[in-house]
Amino acid sequence: MARDPAGDRDSNLPDDTLESLLEDEHLAATGFFTEVEHPIVGRIRETGVPSEWSATVPANRRPVPALGEHTVDVLREAGVGEQQLERLIAGKVVFQRPQGG
Repeated sequence: MARDPAGDRDSNLPDDTLESLLEDEHLAATGFFTEVEHPIVGRIRETGVPSEWSATVPANRRPVPALGEHTVDVLREAGVGEQQLERLIAGKVVFQRPQGG
């Protein structure tokens, strides 16, 4: 249920749930969701490109990342050193998806 900052129900906002959004006729008609084949989990529904194009329609180029797929890259980019990264993975503080899995 939508609520305003004071915690009262806001009658100007819809009472949507995830299930109602997935079945929403307007979102379906506008192509808000698309179904794609994910290399690890199979067929999934994801959001489409949120704009209209007159010629070449852009597509999502990569599948949705799997849990732990980019852990090492993100932590390296954030400045985490190799030794600390190895300790985090070995201590199961962070998860790194095995290559190919």
